Amino acid sequence: MSFGQKRQLDHHMEFGGGLGGMLYVGDLSQKIRPKFLQPAGTFFYRHNSRNGYTAFRFGVLAGNLYADQNEIDEPLAQVQGLSFKNLTTEFHALFEYNFLDFRDERLKYYLSPYLFGGVGVTVVWQADNPTVPSIPFGIGLKYVLSKHWNLGAEFGARKTFSDKLDGYAEDETLMSSTNKDWYYFTGITVSYTVYRQLCSKCSPQKGQRPVR
Repeated sequence: MSFGQKRQLDHHMEFGGGLGGMLYVGDLSQKIRPKFLQPAGTFFYRHNSRNGYTAFRFGVLAGNLYADQNEIDEPLAQVQGLSFKNLTTEFHALFEYNFLDFRDERLKYYLSPYLFGGVGVTVVWQADNPTVPSIPFGIGLKYVLSKHWNLGAEFGARKTFSDKLDGYAEDETLMSSTNKDWYYFTGITVSYTVYRQLCSKCSPQKGQRPVR
C-alpha cells in the first residue's frame, strides 16, 4: 500500500457512515443487557488534522432504545413489568485522538486505536422531554484499506442529563437507584477520504510506485 507524496496532499475531508447497535441503561434496565440491543446507523464528516494524530468529527446517530422488564430474570423487574421502545436521534461534535499516524506510509502501520469524546444533543421522539444534552465518549480502531477508503470499529457510551429517555422518571413506583439514563453504541464504519493535491510538484514522478 502506497499513498505517494502523502505529506504534500490535503486529506482533511473524510465522509462516512456505519451500522451497529444501541443499548439502553436506566430505570428499566440498570445494567448492560445485550438482549435489548437495537439496530442503529450513523453518518459523519471527519476533519483530519495535518499531523495525522487528531481529528474533529461531526455526525448524526439514529436508532431505537428498548427495554422490557418482563424479559429480566429479577423479581422486582417482573413485578413492575414496564417496557418501552423509543426512536432516538443524536447530533454530536467529537474530538478524536489517534495513537498512531496510520496514514503515513513510511511508518507502515495502516491502523491505529483511538479515543474520542465530545458533546451531543439527543432527541427522543416519544419521551416527555424529547431533547436533552449528552456526553459521548469511547474507543475505536481505524484501518486504512486504500488511499481513499477506511474501515473502523467503535464502542461508545453516552451520558445524558435526563431520567426520561425511557418515558419514566425516577419515583417511588420504579424503585430504581438510577437517576440518569445512559445509552451505548457499537458499530462498524466505512469512510472515504478526499485527497486534494496542493501543488503541481506533488504529482508522482516517473518510476515512483503508483498510488493504490
